[in-house]
Amino acid sequence: MEPKELNETQRWAVLARYLTYYDPATDRLPSGTMKKVMEGLPIEKRQVYNYIKLYFDQVNTGIVFPDLAPKKLGNVGVHSDLNEELADCIIEYPSMEGYDMTIREFTHNFCNVYGIMISHSTMHNYMTILGMKLRRSYIKPKLTKSHKIARLRFVLSNLIPNEDYSFSIRSLNHVIHTDEKWFYAKRQRRLYRQHPQDIRKDDESTIHKSHIEKVMFIAVVGVPQYSPNGEFFDGKIGIFPVVRTEIAQRRSKNRPRGAEVLKLISLNAEEYYNVMTRPDGILSKVKAKMPWLKESGIVIQHDGASPHNGKGNDARLLIAGQENNWNITFITQPAQSPDLNKLDLCLFNSMQREADRIKGDGSSIDVIIERVSKEWEAYDHMKLTRAHALWHVVFRCILENEGSNQYQLPHTGITARQNQGLDPVDTHVSR
Repeated sequence: MEPKELNETQRWAVLARYLTYYDPATDRLPSGTMKKVMEGLPIEKRQVYNYIKLYFDQVNTGIVFPDLAPKKLGNVGVHSDLNEELADCIIEYPSMEGYDMTIREFTHNFCNVYGIMISHSTMHNYMTILGMKLRRSYIKPKLTKSHKIARLRFVLSNLIPNEDYSFSIRSLNHVIHTDEKWFYAKRQRRLYRQHPQDIRKDDESTIHKSHIEKVMFIAVVGVPQYSPNGEFFDGKIGIFPVVRTEIAQRRSKNRPRGAEVLKLISLNAEEYYNVMTRPDGILSKVKAKMPWLKESGIVIQHDGASPHNGKGNDARLLIAGQENNWNITFITQPAQSPDLNKLDLCLFNSMQREADRIKGDGSSIDVIIERVSKEWEAYDHMKLTRAHALWHVVFRCILENEGSNQYQLPHTGITARQNQGLDPVDTHVSR
């Protein structure tokens, strides 16, 4: 539906709908109600906000009877040569071959196919009038029916009933997420800005693009929170490189013979258990940073990779988590569900990007570990809080889509609430 300018009666109708659903406690509309405000009217969200702002600006200045009448007179607006036949062609063409094109490429090919002349700016205006928007598409894990059922069971197991017969997501502050990721020393493509008087920098080189130096890390995060004694926990448990120290058998231009060098190792079941249980490992860090949850319990969530549960690790880790009267248990997230792990959901992508910006002196394992460790220490705990809030949004999306991952994350105002000093986590689940 093409957005149009509303008359005064329609604007008052929009205002009445908005005030019906408006929640003064949160100073916003509940999730999903904006569609009800706009229902049946040829408007966009920005128009709704403009009308509401116009109303409240007059009320706040003492005007008793605000004026919402449009101020435009006569025949106004952009005159367009877009007719019904041309609109049908524009709508039909993307389904033929218009994917993954810039507006210039799209316009050029469109004109060649239909034998007409349109500038790319005019085509952009036509698409705006038709309400066509540029959307990004990502490859997601393929889900079977059993995968969807497992995802639904996982979410439903974290719901609790309320007195009004609705449901909420239970407190998940005791849940810790762990996962592995490769961090690369170089990126295949890098953007940088250069002044015309500067000398062009040499491009980075490597033996082969498929052999860029990389290191696997195991990251562990919790939920930023205050302990009962008032100490703040930033949510960062630790990040552990999957390497081992060896003695160099031969000298080289980089180090003498007998020096300690770091070597990559494969993450098998035994190594994963070792990282978890060694004196400076994951369990030790968890106990040191979250001691107030010793009795009530801590849950460590990881995916179903074979090193996690293979070779009897599920039983061995359970025993290790109960040592010294601690109550640490391990759960496996549903298969094909990286969106249920906060590390895959948010942290890893931003950490790789930030780690790339830290300049190093080379591409060795030591440099990669130094870069990633430095970025880990500097990582903002507020991002982890937002990731925790977004995790709750994913729960609701999975329920609304019957376990599917074919959903688009809605705009929920997480950052806005956080900036206002409010709790960004919304535990409410709509019926």
